[in-house]
Amino acid sequence: MAKGIRAKHKELVEGLHERVKRNFLEHGSLTPVTFMITYNNKVNIIGGAFTSSAQKEAYAGAVRQLSIKEKAVGTIFASEAWSIKSKGKSEEDKDAILEEYEKVGSLENMPGRIEAIVIVEEYLDATYITTYEIIRKGKKLSLKNAKPMKMDSDSPAEGRMTNMIGKPNFNM
Repeated sequence: MAKGIRAKHKELVEGLHERVKRNFLEHGSLTPVTFMITYNNKVNIIGGAFTSSAQKEAYAGAVRQLSIKEKAVGTIFASEAWSIKSKGKSEEDKDAILEEYEKVGSLENMPGRIEAIVIVEEYLDATYITTYEIIRKGKKLSLKNAKPMKMDSDSPAEGRMTNMIGKPNFNM
């Protein structure tokens, strides 16, 4: 059975996760960054700093275009974000969370939100999301350990910084 793209790049992927976490803990913040893995194992690093939704959309579009040009087999996007814990919740509770989100309009305004480092790994054959919850105690920072969650067709990855990998034409 063939290995998936993530498994083939296991050491690199784990190293990037560690680099992102270490950078956040050392500096207290994280500039959004995409690591792009090309078909010939080159890694492009694409940083971004956003002050508006339009800038976020432009960044995501540029990464998508570059992923096609560079024949990427994977993109790994890391950023600070707000998140809502839904793991282990009933469908009824999840529906209530979605209703509340629709009322308030953004995670920024959601009660019970958490601060997190979110890493979205997208490969030609699979998508994984890892959410490291940020724990702040005074000036001391720590990150709660997390495992990558493989997304599937029943619960696909959604958001402007997902579907960052274009489908390359390897005959180019």
